[in-house]
Amino acid sequence: MIDIHSHLLYGIDDGSRSIVESAYIIKSLSEIGYTDIILTPHFINGSSYMSTRENNLDLLDRLKVELVKHQIPVNLYLGNEIYIDSDIIKLFKEGIISSLNNSKYLLIELPMSGENEIYYDVFLDLINMGYKVVLAHPERYISFQKDFNKVYELKEIGVLFQCNVGSILGDYGSHAKKTIKRLLKEHLITFMGTDIHHKKENYNFAEKAKKKFSKYLTEDEINNIFDNIKDLVINSRNKVYQTVNTEMLNLYWNIGKAIMEIQQGDERASYGDAVLEKLSQKLTNEFGKGFSSRNLRTMRKFYLMYPIWKTVSAKLSWSHYLELIKIDEKSKRNFYLNECINSKWSVRELQRQRDSLLYERLTLSANKEKVLELSEKGQILKTSKDLVKDPFVLEFLDIEENTDYLESDLEKNIIEHLKEFLLELGKGFSYVGNQVRLTLEEDHFYPDLVFYNRLLRCFVIIDLKIGKVSHQDIGQMQMYVNYYDREIKQSDENSTVGILLSTNKNETVVKYTLPEDNKTIFSSEYKLHMPTEQELITAVEEEKKNFELKKED
Repeated sequence: MIDIHSHLLYGIDDGSRSIVESAYIIKSLSEIGYTDIILTPHFINGSSYMSTRENNLDLLDRLKVELVKHQIPVNLYLGNEIYIDSDIIKLFKEGIISSLNNSKYLLIELPMSGENEIYYDVFLDLINMGYKVVLAHPERYISFQKDFNKVYELKEIGVLFQCNVGSILGDYGSHAKKTIKRLLKEHLITFMGTDIHHKKENYNFAEKAKKKFSKYLTEDEINNIFDNIKDLVINSRNKVYQTVNTEMLNLYWNIGKAIMEIQQGDERASYGDAVLEKLSQKLTNEFGKGFSSRNLRTMRKFYLMYPIWKTVSAKLSWSHYLELIKIDEKSKRNFYLNECINSKWSVRELQRQRDSLLYERLTLSANKEKVLELSEKGQILKTSKDLVKDPFVLEFLDIEENTDYLESDLEKNIIEHLKEFLLELGKGFSYVGNQVRLTLEEDHFYPDLVFYNRLLRCFVIIDLKIGKVSHQDIGQMQMYVNYYDREIKQSDENSTVGILLSTNKNETVVKYTLPEDNKTIFSSEYKLHMPTEQELITAVEEEKKNFELKKED
């Protein structure tokens, strides 16, 4: 279910007061079936409820991290419940107020009492300009309760209606309940929202409300008003973006192609620079900025690296391709392209993974078939060993290599940078907890970090070590893995994986402590700085030596 109306962006209106309260409410909504929530704090021009879009986006990001920490599977989006105002368009264009998920849909509320005819023209202007007016909780307005014809008047000009789930249950009084029944009977409701403010409210409304709705609507119609917004709002932005992005990529690709045709395929032709300068001047005079000779060279390079248009993915932005074309090696470039698509990396995430030499780390001990697969498909998790990188790069912790720090400091820093750590871990990881207590008789044990990988369907336990891994460390990890396998994991889940993350993985001790067919416990090093290619070459040689030693044994 989709909720397009909530007051869970904490501390800025009469809704939730803290990030903890917001997470609690969202978790409760998730448990009754909500998957997507648009946060719509009040915006009342000239009042104390005027939090800026920039501030709201910052709070939204913090709340998203909080949901990840607590494994709450809900997608969050930003909007506003906008009190009717003649300056709505001006406020929207200035970036002060937010539409529903940056779409053309505006959630607008009216005064609860009084006549509302004066706002008819404002709605009409908005609609004529291409905006979609979504009127919040029409069943609660006294003027509509008294004269239902006012609803018809707004419907005629294209206004859409969002009702509150609780109205059908009587949460807003008998008049609101009577009005929403009529709205339902006459099929005038497009969207349903919770309008939820705080944790004192009752969350068990969805199924109760649906039963009430069944008197007036079919099951499909009921599902539509709870899920309509998915197509109309959440996906609309993506569709618009995809169209514009495809056109931009196609334009730049064709410009690159045209340049190569002018140069007759010889990008090093002596007259090449002169041609580019003339073309740049002409395009700039005709279309404005964006066509400098430098940019034209980039478009030419784009075409040269992707000479077949079908190989260009519109799922990636031009900014992604600007980073990809910096990678000369085709197999490596294809790997990062596939990972951007499969893992939905932002440009910043792509830059970070490329700079941390992810491809090189994954191919350290890979055979030719594995390397080819990485190039063609990106990283695919098939076995527990695929979860392990060597080394892990934790440069985002900002810990100097030669400084003294404790394992607890390392753990605390990772929790504070959980989003970045999850990116470094790779695909399919979700955070379970840190220092999760295990009790064996009267003894308590505390694994440093516990995750769950949804792709391999297994728990992953990580213990952090400074210095060399010892056989005692391996024995303790084996106990953690055994405990989770026997007490925690479900019968349809795979065996728990343990990773000892240290500054020295002590390969020899690991080799002789664990059985030869070990598939569940791994030792890997972490680096507090970005490795150089030379460091990785050295690591490759070390891996080769270890491989040869294993063959001799």
